[in-house]
Amino acid sequence: RNYPEAALLYKGFVGSFVLSLLLSYIPTILDLIFASCFVLRAAAWLQHMIQQVFFYFLVVFVLLITAVGHSLLQTGYYILHHPLEIFQILAEKLPDTTHFYINYVAVQWGGHAMGATRYYNLMMFGIYLLFNNEADAKKKSEPEDQAYYGMGSRCSRFTLITVIGLVFCTLDPLITIVGFINFWLSELLYKYLYFFAEDKKPDLGGVFWHTMLKHTQQGLFLYVTLMTGVLVDKAQSLIPPAIAASSFIVLYRWYNLFLTEFRFESLEFFELAGKDISSEDTGAVYLQPELQVTQLERFSSAPDRPSIWRSMTSRLGMS
Repeated sequence: RNYPEAALLYKGFVGSFVLSLLLSYIPTILDLIFASCFVLRAAAWLQHMIQQVFFYFLVVFVLLITAVGHSLLQTGYYILHHPLEIFQILAEKLPDTTHFYINYVAVQWGGHAMGATRYYNLMMFGIYLLFNNEADAKKKSEPEDQAYYGMGSRCSRFTLITVIGLVFCTLDPLITIVGFINFWLSELLYKYLYFFAEDKKPDLGGVFWHTMLKHTQQGLFLYVTLMTGVLVDKAQSLIPPAIAASSFIVLYRWYNLFLTEFRFESLEFFELAGKDISSEDTGAVYLQPELQVTQLERFSSAPDRPSIWRSMTSRLGMS
């Protein structure tokens, strides 16, 4: 009552913070289920399964939670029997919640900053240091929790922020600015984590990136559905929503092209015709020039190299 501005700030961010906190336990549950119930070719594929399932979970229980209402099964049953009602449901529920999603994206800034401190590893290091020497304590405190900080969970959460920005960019353009700041901070902080702090993440040859692109394109279907529903509700004729709905044709055409033509895991036999496909092992290994160890060692051992803190403050314009 005495501090109305603080009350508004509290109401605006506490819901998004609690939702993010509760959802942070879902990757751990998925990790236990997949590791116990599935036979995986490698541990890296566990991360890919988490990415696929966790993204759709986030879409339903974050992006569409207001449209889902009190019962997911009841809403799903209703849409199954009245599929065209999905336009009206989204048009009635989502436009009124744009400020919530702006707050949700802004809350992620704090999550990125907390992850950059690696507070959990520091806490575990302090506990192990009570019973071990420093080297053993550091070894036991690594790596970070692969359920939440692994490639699967991170890719899902990053893609969700992208989809949220795309879905609401027309209804509230301010969310694009908030999303830009989110990914600018992500580029700054996770570059440091990947190269200097965390253990090397599993690499499946582009599988995570391909899945992120697929999920982003699926999010565009939600955007077209939402805007079609809004135009049906607000426009005085059916011409504007019909124009918006026609985007489904183009979107489906390019989405199908992405899935069927742009393959990255295998080649057609005719693409190998006339090429030398000798099976002799030459021993050559490709390594991206920018990631060669020699260059990283040269960067880290240079006497005039600025500290990480100076590099980050210079990027922020604070130096």
